[in-house]
Amino acid sequence: MNEKKPASNATLINPFQELVSLILTSLKAKGEHVLSAERIPNEDIPGKTRDVDILLITFEGGKRVRVAFEAKDETRPTTIERVEQYLGKYFSRKARVPVERLVIVSRNGFTKDAITKAALNDVKLLTLDEAKRYDWAEVGWKQAQDFSKIKSLKVKFPPHIDRIDIKPPLPAEVKDAVLKHGQLHGPECSTNCLHGTLFTWAQRNVLQSSRPEIVAGIEDMKARALTDPDGARIVLNVEAPFESCTGFVRDAENSYPIESIEVELHTVNGTASATCKSYSMSGDGSEQNFHHLKAELGSFSFQFVLKHGDGPSNLALKAKNHFGDKAAPKPKGNSAKPRKNPRERAQDRKAAKKRSTRRSG
Repeated sequence: MNEKKPASNATLINPFQELVSLILTSLKAKGEHVLSAERIPNEDIPGKTRDVDILLITFEGGKRVRVAFEAKDETRPTTIERVEQYLGKYFSRKARVPVERLVIVSRNGFTKDAITKAALNDVKLLTLDEAKRYDWAEVGWKQAQDFSKIKSLKVKFPPHIDRIDIKPPLPAEVKDAVLKHGQLHGPECSTNCLHGTLFTWAQRNVLQSSRPEIVAGIEDMKARALTDPDGARIVLNVEAPFESCTGFVRDAENSYPIESIEVELHTVNGTASATCKSYSMSGDGSEQNFHHLKAELGSFSFQFVLKHGDGPSNLALKAKNHFGDKAAPKPKGNSAKPRKNPRERAQDRKAAKKRSTRRSG
């Protein structure tokens, strides 16, 4: 199984799962990994994979322990039938998904039979509720009441490199690897004379340049970012020769000539509309409280989860469409409508059925 960390823009199944994933990320210990919307192989059916809402990889006694979290955002308490469904998914002989433990998180709790069934099978149950009942000023963080009233968030990303390209163009099959890992190397340099990657060169010679035309361009970009929620961009063309290197990016086996380097910079400086809610996660007699802040700025989306009473070290952040992930163009026609999650589709079917019944009556 490949246990790499998920990308910052990993696709998540629904907002409730996303919230639970962020909470688990804020709780994880050093060395643990939280993977969202993960597909893992079925032990008994070669080539078959199963979806896991959230997978926590931790270590106990030097051994790896995989914990599956199923996050259920349902209007009623989770039933025994649902618990039995997950027991079959993870622990039956016919449909074995390789995890050591199972945790079910429900927004609206569990029925008595579900609690009994879970206890008999060593399945942990957690409930996530919006924590409106708490007097946050009396539980250790006096600023929490003000935190829940946040309506905006200042978003400021300083000028950063968003794209680098060279001319003449690199072969498509090696372009990504060369741009990321290739070393600048002049034709008169010795074999070991390397000048860093294109990124480190651009940081030093473009982003931190003292050349008047580059400085003026960056200042203009920063000024334009104040009026555009998506920030501002500038494309700079730098011709070779540059510094002590007169051309060529070299990978392990080949050299590629350079006539010019194109560097695209990006910056954001704006105020995002924000909403904040507080949540309580309870189970096994314990309880932990969290604040969930969501903010939107142009095509950017930000989410923060902070464990109550802790500082930034316990902050979990998810940001979409930033640091190279440009906003995808909006599709035309009916496909421009946002995709609904399973719960919303079920509600639509139920409403359509009611309308049909009224018409037939």
